[in-house]
Amino acid sequence: MTVRTDSTRLQIDTRDKRPLRAVAPRQGQVLLDADLDQNERLTLARVDGDMADVIGAPGRFAYPSGTPAFAVQNGGGGPMNLTIQPGHGFQDGWRLDNMAACTLASQPHPRSGDAPTLPAVLAVKALVRHIDPVEDSAIADKALGDAHASGRLLTDWQVLPQALTGPVACASLLTNPDWLRLSAPSTGTLAVRVQAAGPGTDPCSLLPQGGYTRLENLLYRLEVHGGNTIAETGSPPALADGPRLRLQGLKLKLSRRNASVLVAITGIIGTEIVVSPPAPDPRAWFAPGAWAEIVSPHDDLDPRAALANERLFRVARATDDRVTLEATAAALTATGANASGDWFLRLWDALPDGSGFLTLGTPDGSGETAEASLGDGLLLRGGGGAAAAFRRGDYWTFAARADGTIDWASPLQQLPHGPETRYAPLAIVSAPANAPKLEDCRIPFARLTDRVLHYRGGDGQTAYAGAGGDVSLAATLRLAVLRGSTPVPGAVVEWSLPVGAQPSKIDAAPVTATASPTTLSTNPQGEIEVRWTLDGSAPGALHQVRAALVSDTTGQPVVFTARFDEARTTGYDPRDCKHLAGKINVQDAIDGLCKVIGGEVPTLRLAGIDLLGDSNNLTPLIREDLILNGTEVRYDSFLNGITVSLNMSQELNFDIVPFDPIVEVELDLPYPTTDFDKIYWMMASKGGRDDSLLSAPWAFQRLRLNGEVTTGFSPDNKFPALVWTPDQMAKIFLATVPKHFFGWRTTQVNIEQLNELGWEARRPERILVRLRVRSAHVWVDDEKTKQRIYLNAEHLGLKGGITNRELSLRERDPQRAADLEMFFYLNLT
Repeated sequence: MTVRTDSTRLQIDTRDKRPLRAVAPRQGQVLLDADLDQNERLTLARVDGDMADVIGAPGRFAYPSGTPAFAVQNGGGGPMNLTIQPGHGFQDGWRLDNMAACTLASQPHPRSGDAPTLPAVLAVKALVRHIDPVEDSAIADKALGDAHASGRLLTDWQVLPQALTGPVACASLLTNPDWLRLSAPSTGTLAVRVQAAGPGTDPCSLLPQGGYTRLENLLYRLEVHGGNTIAETGSPPALADGPRLRLQGLKLKLSRRNASVLVAITGIIGTEIVVSPPAPDPRAWFAPGAWAEIVSPHDDLDPRAALANERLFRVARATDDRVTLEATAAALTATGANASGDWFLRLWDALPDGSGFLTLGTPDGSGETAEASLGDGLLLRGGGGAAAAFRRGDYWTFAARADGTIDWASPLQQLPHGPETRYAPLAIVSAPANAPKLEDCRIPFARLTDRVLHYRGGDGQTAYAGAGGDVSLAATLRLAVLRGSTPVPGAVVEWSLPVGAQPSKIDAAPVTATASPTTLSTNPQGEIEVRWTLDGSAPGALHQVRAALVSDTTGQPVVFTARFDEARTTGYDPRDCKHLAGKINVQDAIDGLCKVIGGEVPTLRLAGIDLLGDSNNLTPLIREDLILNGTEVRYDSFLNGITVSLNMSQELNFDIVPFDPIVEVELDLPYPTTDFDKIYWMMASKGGRDDSLLSAPWAFQRLRLNGEVTTGFSPDNKFPALVWTPDQMAKIFLATVPKHFFGWRTTQVNIEQLNELGWEARRPERILVRLRVRSAHVWVDDEKTKQRIYLNAEHLGLKGGITNRELSLRERDPQRAADLEMFFYLNLT
């Protein structure tokens, strides 16, 4: 039975919506049951969330590899005799335990009368159930007598058969419409608010205050009891855990103590029910006018029986150990209740009109019903629209306080607070009914200490079969055996032939059937590498070999596959290639390509690289298909920018986003550059080996100059170009080189200290400049062919007659297209 403890409160709407870490008790402050409950909830949420993240497989049932946990096996005699094996597994972080092998009819929450139409899925439904000490007397200490004791929480489950429409497999099940109907959460909402104060009519009387009117602090519970089922079109299979209910006509039960008053049925005499334990508190006990519900521990997981026969009756009279109901003996018999110890009586409060449940009306245009009174100054409104769906047992709780308030969180319309219900498929069951076929839908996971066989390479190879005879594959088959991330040396791996596989050899030794497999051991690194030889006399067959760990029950084997390929037997789809229309195999396609090869694939080519100096000075860096790599130029040679022009007639038509490094200009400055760096390194290196110290530049520091890249034209306006323009500060830096000499010149602030330390002021001879253009980001959409043409800036080194380290631009292979990377030097004259 889902959580029904008489707590201070269950829902705590904190302002910070992030998951909290823990409850922090304080000295001298009140520690409530809600604090202990919240601390456990936070801990469980963390544990469940961590398990879900580590194991993964959302919406599926995950189990430790090599164990039979919740495995479905054919027991003979039809679907109802399928057995569910013992063990434990995880469902989105929740741990589910099955203590012994069972069938659908003998599981902890049995199902009887099910004869599912095949195909069907055997699914496990899980929820958190509260076990009251009345249900399990071992929880209550006998020293307490009849005093109340804390209950326990159990992650409970039931395996149920859900019929499916049409063929289905585990891989596609989570999108199957019938599965979605079963596992979909409730979408209906409720809103509770306090009643506002009414206007006063008597000036001599105090105005009514409104709000919650009781003088007790109570935990209210509203729970779905029944209602009108949702009619579905197309005759879909019935839902295995009972129908979903509509908003209109929804029936809600009310309890002011979270429905926590529960007693065991120890006898039924007509309409009189003998209960135990006797009343501990007359103020919270069955009384004439109140309502009592006959319940079973199975109701939350399988509410079908409770929906089929009414179990909620008005109390006629009650004593400490006997409750007489306003019902006929036949009505009580129809519930199936008896004194076996599996039936209980639960107390519910009467509504203002004396009825046992509130029935909601028709939703209006806003998707909500008219407000109804719960009494005690509280009003309720249903929501979610005409299409909203509810389950029997959906509940909402809220704390009502003697100061007239309730802690109903925002938003006002809320989805059910519980129970949280999770579904996961275990197996697909297919016809025939007398010997059903099974597909295992569980997901295995390896434990940290399991030895696992890992694939490293060699699968999916092809070989040429023209020579016949044995053919050794080019690549070896490679595996590794790991325990977690630790290699396992000496692990024995057996190699065998799957059923129907062609003969083959491993390391030149014939591989036999699984009865006497070839065995090899891993090396000190936990790896194994073998040579696989195929039988060339069967070129059209699929060749396979199987590798598995010896004496291992947890891991999965690895199957390697290879085949012989011939161009004429390999299919080809020409699609929109007009040159190869009608060619349906690779051989014909290659022959067809040979007839059209010869034309040059269009690419963009560099037409020029020009440095734009001051006063219209121009320095070209490309001459006769040579990039003048290593050229020396004046320090202000590109004060106004650099153009990279492209040999084409069409303008560039791509966007350049600011800060994208399509064109980069970098300087290699002697390091240390600043006076402070020079002083630091001299001081830091004092007292070193041979009393030497760092007294001159000893490295280079690469700096990328600030600049903007735009599209434009070459200086002679013949070609479109990428234009890199330094920003204002970069221009000042270049223009003032004679002032700072790239950090060689010291300032008067630090010159005395540098001279005293013995700094050797070496003026740099030249400064290296690196220019880079990223070709992959430079293109044009050709107006004629409608194809995208990229820049081919491939440059190959050679020894020319100008700088002796020029770069050739005559490489035209588009497969070797690369970024432009060159360098030149700035001199100080």
